[in-house]
Amino acid sequence: MGAECNHPPAIILVGCQIPGNLGAVARAMGNFGAHDLRLVGGCAADKHEAVIRAREMVPILESARSFATLKEALTGIHHTFAASHRRGKGRAGPILPTEAMERVAALPDGEGWALVFGNETSGLSNDEVLHCDHLVAIPTQSDHPSLNLSHAVTVLLYAWAVSDRPPPAPVSAAPASAEERRGLYEHMSETMLRTGYLDPLNPDRTLRYLARILYRARLTPFEITLLRGFFRKLGHLADRAGRPSAEELIRTYEEEAATHRPESPPAGK
Repeated sequence: MGAECNHPPAIILVGCQIPGNLGAVARAMGNFGAHDLRLVGGCAADKHEAVIRAREMVPILESARSFATLKEALTGIHHTFAASHRRGKGRAGPILPTEAMERVAALPDGEGWALVFGNETSGLSNDEVLHCDHLVAIPTQSDHPSLNLSHAVTVLLYAWAVSDRPPPAPVSAAPASAEERRGLYEHMSETMLRTGYLDPLNPDRTLRYLARILYRARLTPFEITLLRGFFRKLGHLADRAGRPSAEELIRTYEEEAATHRPESPPAGK
């Protein structure tokens, strides 16, 4: 199937550092019919090097939208695929580009999806990966695993362009966006910390499972609103009980853990 299809992904770059890479990404997007470029921090799209490298795809740079956070950049996106080799305890391992595009092919009609890429130095952080629904790893040699940013974008866009996509499955109600799910996730996290459900020193151990449940549940915006009302009520009860804020709890536990941490022996002993 050709590259021009009905549902190209948004491309989200988090902290792109090199204007030339930004321009090359815009050019690759144009090659494969993608046009929605979203920037979270990083270099500006109007840098001379970016414009030169984009060539005839400068309009993609000119229409790129900038956001302060990845959460904000996920507005209108329902499914997110993070390009990363990061692994973590309790986290599902990365999938290959071909499997990722099989999942894209099964998405219902009208639901936005995005490919998310980190910066050229360290890629996506653990927190940024937690914003995303799937991890995608491009198979490379273990001694040289990292690709240039624009090359990674090109590989995944190519995998999408050549994949077989059956007619989109109908959906009865549009699911909540990734931004809305993230808002619920953060609300849950704060409330669960305040009520003592989460370990303040390692809340992600439980939260990463909850994030996956939220994605699989395909909650609608109305259901998100209902759940946030429930957690808001729990927050009011925590206020009445005099429970500290989530930030205060984490700070208190970290200070207590530091006082019980054994001191390092003097040098030479």
